[in-house]
Amino acid sequence: MPMFSPRTLLSFLALTPALLSAAEKIDFNTQIKPLLEGACTHCHGEKEDKGDFRMHTLEDIQKGNENGPGLTPRDLKKSSIYTTLLLSSDEDTAMPPKKEGALEKSQIEVIKTWIEQGAEWPAGVVLEQTPRIKFEKHIQPILEQNCVSCHNADKAKGDWIITTKKEAFSTGENAPNILPFDLKSAIYHATTLPADDDDLMPPKKSGGPLSKEDVNFLKLWIQQGAPWPDDLKLTAKEKK
Repeated sequence: MPMFSPRTLLSFLALTPALLSAAEKIDFNTQIKPLLEGACTHCHGEKEDKGDFRMHTLEDIQKGNENGPGLTPRDLKKSSIYTTLLLSSDEDTAMPPKKEGALEKSQIEVIKTWIEQGAEWPAGVVLEQTPRIKFEKHIQPILEQNCVSCHNADKAKGDWIITTKKEAFSTGENAPNILPFDLKSAIYHATTLPADDDDLMPPKKSGGPLSKEDVNFLKLWIQQGAPWPDDLKLTAKEKK
């Protein structure tokens, strides 16, 4: 784990204010656990200890490695699972590593707020490995091939437009249809309905239901905070 100059660390700790209010309580099981499992445990899991650091249990994380603890409740500077997220992707100790891509600011803010609130971790809970969902690789193809043709500026079925992140998170008759960390999100829930349900998305006449793999990708994506690059615009594409 790296050392920081005071100026560098202070600038990192002043991340742009997040989508979270200061009073919102972060839930470990529905917010922190899926984030850490997707982003960290492949290199720092029960059997993996890159940098001599494991994240399988709370005790593992608190122990840290020769550079200090991985987690210290209410102390961001002494919580390397947070400070390493703030490093430039070109730095060797940046987490996740450059080839895996950085977490979004909204995801980092959830971890930051959790630590500030005391880093509650239910007794006996351990972290397991789950796939890290990347929007461009896993989610963008699903939306472009199954959703955008009916939910765009020219044909906004249900008044929902999903061509950009801003529109996808704010438009729709029952907006918001995407709730980070919440599986009640319509974008996921509607894909789990029976094949003959009128509310199934995409509808049967449009190629629905989605494959089990795609439904699981959407589930994991929501559980990991629904990351979506701000400047990425979706276009309708033929289903493969």
